[in-house]
Amino acid sequence: MQPAYVLLLSIVAIFVVLAVLKANAVKSNREEQRRKNESNAAEAAHFFHNVQSRRGLEPVATNLLLKAGETAYHAEPSDLYEPRAVRVGTNNRVGFRVARGVWVGTGTSQSESTDVWKKIDSGLLVITNRRIIFDGQMGTRSLEMSKIVSISPQSDAIEVSVENRQKSSGFSCANPFKVWAIGNTCARMPDPGKFGTDTIELDFTLPPVAS
Repeated sequence: MQPAYVLLLSIVAIFVVLAVLKANAVKSNREEQRRKNESNAAEAAHFFHNVQSRRGLEPVATNLLLKAGETAYHAEPSDLYEPRAVRVGTNNRVGFRVARGVWVGTGTSQSESTDVWKKIDSGLLVITNRRIIFDGQMGTRSLEMSKIVSISPQSDAIEVSVENRQKSSGFSCANPFKVWAIGNTCARMPDPGKFGTDTIELDFTLPPVAS
């Protein structure tokens, strides 16, 4: 067997092994994320069951100066994320290269914009009966409950959409399902601390794990 052929087979074998290892790592990460989501969802469902049994959320302490009649029901350290446009370009060249970065021939370039989540700030996430507040190192963001369109749980954050804002905001949290449940309760119940005869139903369906 020719040495060049043996070398080629060795290179191919290395690439195959690397591809298998990468596929196994991706599968392992997805499985770990799935287990984490299931655990968070179960914990949040148990938490909300207790909330319904008490007929209301329990207030929490916060150093923020709240408005008259405003009560905090959740507080935890958090990071603020927002979508940012990133341009991705591709080059199609016809010809040959005469030097690094220098081509003889013709070519076309194309670029398209795509949104990616980018960390904006770190601080404290507080949910009250009136607002979702992010008190960060670079500034404070206050989202009125009356203007919130949706609160969605992700794998490691909640995504909040607000009226008249094209892009949503993301807030990292230890258990997104629990924070989602608290946020929805504060947004939908007249008095989150005392349900009275009001009822609320939440579906703790797992979000898809990205491949």
